[in-house]
Parts: sequence; C-alpha cells; structure tokens
Amino acid sequence: MLPRWTAPSSWFPLLTAESKLRWTPNPAYHTSQLTIKPPRDYSDLGLEKGKSIYRQFEEDPDRFLFVSDPARAANIWKNYIP
Repeated sequence: MLPRWTAPSSWFPLLTAESKLRWTPNPAYHTSQLTIKPPRDYSDLGLEKGKSIYRQFEEDPDRFLFVSDPARAANIWKNYIP
C-alpha cells in the first residue's frame, strides 16, 4: 500500500532501456546539484550493516528514537555528513 501523500522530489530516478538508473531533475524545483554517494556504515547511529532497517525496527523499535528525538544523537548530528 502506498502512502496517501508523498512529498515531491527534486530528482526522479528513471530506468533506461539498458536497465541503468538515470536521475532526471524535476522541473517544478530550482536547479540543484545531485550528489550520489555509496552507502556507508551507520553503526554510529546504532544500525547494523547487512540487516534490513525494517528487521532492526521489528527487533528493537527504540533503536530509532533518534529520528523523532534528534537530541538523543546530538553528538552525531553536530558534524553529520550524509
């Protein structure tokens, strides 16, 4: 089931005929620079590499309290670079 409302995105991921992902800017937004980075280890936020985020939430929902209460991870957010 899809959410009833989804925030618009400034970039659209499109699949090419060669099955490659291509990012296309959304003309409803001002032009911006898209930065593509590989995934990183998020153990500093208590997340386990190699285990789905959904499974981690099922096992320990409190692990994600930093999302609704950012002060719990204030030391990480101070110099956070996604």
